[in-house]
Amino acid sequence: IHIEIDTSGKTQKGGDQMAQTKILVVEDEGIVTRDIKNRLKVLGYPSPATASSGTEAIKKVARFHPDLVLIDIQLKGEMDGIKAARQIHDLFDIPVVYLMEDADEEMLQDEKVIEPFYYILKPCEENSLHISIERALYQHKMGRVWKLFSNQQIRGQA
Repeated sequence: IHIEIDTSGKTQKGGDQMAQTKILVVEDEGIVTRDIKNRLKVLGYPSPATASSGTEAIKKVARFHPDLVLIDIQLKGEMDGIKAARQIHDLFDIPVVYLMEDADEEMLQDEKVIEPFYYILKPCEENSLHISIERALYQHKMGRVWKLFSNQQIRGQA
């Protein structure tokens, strides 16, 4: 079995990897959405797609196929951020980073919160935004490699 993976971490400001990372921002407050879009641009990410509800987010993920979703955990409407994130993760296998007003421990321990998870406190600081995005992407990539490796090992033992 031979598996190659790029773990170089070439994600400095303006790096090629960041410039190609497609992000969907799911936030129901327009001013927060604009702030996050501006911060992502400063960090070197392309302009993200946006959605303001869980239902709209799922439709945009199906159409846009982002590499990562930033989602407000407390979206208003029928589908909150936790439910939308669960569906996005289960249907599309895309990493999710939660956006939160405060670190509500009770909310983070909800059994519907997907594992592994990252969260960013609003208002977002560029450094924590960048670190959370890159960690979530890296961990997701490593999880996929581990699944592939595990499946190869199982097949090899059969």
